[in-house]
Amino acid sequence: MVDFGKSDFAGRAAALAERAAGPKRRFVVMEIATADADVIGYESIIKDGVAVGYVTSGAYGHCIGKSLAAGYVPSALARDGERFEIDILGESRAATVRLQPLYDPQGLRLRA
Repeated sequence: MVDFGKSDFAGRAAALAERAAGPKRRFVVMEIATADADVIGYESIIKDGVAVGYVTSGAYGHCIGKSLAAGYVPSALARDGERFEIDILGESRAATVRLQPLYDPQGLRLRA
């Protein structure tokens, strides 16, 4: 949290420039096309053969029956349905960005 109303603080100019330009990276959740392995963290996120980000964490989503990974990618690539590759245990696996909640997005189970 930054209070831009303060008259001056170290890094104020840099913080204002970053706020004006927008974030360079965004945090996304990805669905991984695998049934036998999950990410651990710090795996590279690959787009067209180039590392564009990294995985922060992941696990098997038992409620939805899919392997999931969370990580940072360039803001321009943080679109629903965007496809990447993630190397899991030496094998390249397809990863698809999911911006909508993966489980019960309308809260129907909560209201049942």
